[in-house]
Amino acid sequence: LVLAFFLGRKEGDPSRLTFAAYALCFILASSLGYLGGEIVFKGRVSPVGSVSSLVGEGEKLFVQNCSACHRTDSTEAKLGPGLKGLFKRDTMASTGQPVNDETVRRQIQSPAKLMPPFPSLIPQQMDALIAYLKTL
Repeated sequence: LVLAFFLGRKEGDPSRLTFAAYALCFILASSLGYLGGEIVFKGRVSPVGSVSSLVGEGEKLFVQNCSACHRTDSTEAKLGPGLKGLFKRDTMASTGQPVNDETVRRQIQSPAKLMPPFPSLIPQQMDALIAYLKTL
């Protein structure tokens, strides 16, 4: 704040003082937010590429692409079948095929029934989506 006062008083422009004070406060608050998180979480935040970040990315993809038609908290159908416990089932409700990474991947990329295909998902996104589906 002393620096902000000095910069503002240099030319006697009160708007410069206000801008400098806000800028300094923003930098201070941002730094404290980052350092505070480091202190509180003490490295418990998952590193990039970990299982939980993969699941988190998969959840985001699911919300963007799948949640309009599928439930995650139930086996009850919405437009498509509910996906709760998908990887605990023997077969997929829509195709009767066994539930495994390969058949789920195939169903997402080129579905057997009325579901729209998602061929644009890159392999890492598909891995993330499947990791998320395994948590349901």
